[in-house]
Amino acid sequence: MKNYALTFALLAALLPAANAQPDTALSQLLDASSPSLQTPAAPRPDRSAAWDASAPFSYHQKPAGIVSRGRSAVKVRNVRWGARPADGKSHRWETASVFPELLEKAYYGLRTAGTGHSFLVFVFKDGGFSNSSGETSRALTIGAEPYTRAPEGYVRSNDLRNRYPLVWNLTTLDNYADFNVNSYGSDVQLSPVNLPREEAIRLLNAALEKVEAAAAAPQTHVLYANNCTTSAVALLNSALPENLRIPLKRLLLTNPDAAFPRKAVARYTELGVLSAGTLLFNSSNYAAAEKLAAE
Repeated sequence: MKNYALTFALLAALLPAANAQPDTALSQLLDASSPSLQTPAAPRPDRSAAWDASAPFSYHQKPAGIVSRGRSAVKVRNVRWGARPADGKSHRWETASVFPELLEKAYYGLRTAGTGHSFLVFVFKDGGFSNSSGETSRALTIGAEPYTRAPEGYVRSNDLRNRYPLVWNLTTLDNYADFNVNSYGSDVQLSPVNLPREEAIRLLNAALEKVEAAAAAPQTHVLYANNCTTSAVALLNSALPENLRIPLKRLLLTNPDAAFPRKAVARYTELGVLSAGTLLFNSSNYAAAEKLAAE
């Protein structure tokens, strides 16, 4: 009898947790009327607070999307542009025109702090990347990220609970280097992608198509299965012959080489896809990021 009572007590304790339906990443992003999409006048003060689905999305991220496609240019919305704001909130978001035929080179990017972060960088000839205000930039970053909440930012336990939408964040390279060196205290490493120019253009177009598809059908960021690196690897694979690709799966599980930033860089370098000669931006040279990448 005591055993039955104990079992009943355990079930009673577990049922509320089992029946509770946590806010999923997709439901948050798809529900445009949700208060979670509103931005308050000031960030929430308590960085140690428990998960709050009503907190604003982080100020340095915004889902990119395709505005229009012309014969020579692709117009993209929500490109983070300019210097890192002093208040940490009022980032500039521009509509920009990208001219794929003016692409000069491509890089695989690695943010080195912590477990790292993967992204792609595309460097253009003059006039290949400009915003609606008439400003030009030489280099565009494209990367998938967990769309986090302010002020907590990224918390791995929340990622394990599928609480973050996957957002494609686009920036100028100068902006990206400035933000990561000065906000994250991280170096930024770029490895040249060894692709013929035609294949590099194909890679850029595939990345822009991915941005467009994600805007139409939002996804959830999944820690080891649908993250920044698996997204970058899938894109780079699409421009490579099969023998130079990193398989996304190994024995039906996520391949670590495709899921961890440093392992992906190491494997692509072994395969000859990435050049061993890299650019490294830190506190001493981040302001020259685009100039050095274009040389």
